[in-house]
Amino acid sequence: MKVRDVQAEGLVKVTGKGSKDRVVALGKSGLDAISSYLAVRDSDSKSLWLTESRTPLTYHGLKSIMERLENADPVFSDGVYAHRFRHTAITRLLRGRVPLRSVQRYAGHSNPQTTLRYAQALDAEEAIEMVNQWWT
Repeated sequence: MKVRDVQAEGLVKVTGKGSKDRVVALGKSGLDAISSYLAVRDSDSKSLWLTESRTPLTYHGLKSIMERLENADPVFSDGVYAHRFRHTAITRLLRGRVPLRSVQRYAGHSNPQTTLRYAQALDAEEAIEMVNQWWT
């Protein structure tokens, strides 16, 4: 990500699987955190995320951070990985009763059945409600 990718309103254009572009919202806390980070990072790099040596954070660098988190705190018995954040966000949206079509667009899923897979993390009653929202 580049610094310019983060808009003042907290919207970020991201490229996902299949080179599909979409806009996601960071929310106020995310935007505040990035603003605080940029204020203290002491670099004018165009890349948003930098390593301790002030080079752009790469995929492998992020993977290394995840591995260190996993080794530091075994709270996640099945591991720590970047997709966990995506899964958590989508599941929280579903639990918060955000309409399935909106969650589908947020996730960048072209097929609603893909989004419904995240409903597996919900209890049966919540999952049935999500499916009913879709079909009604």
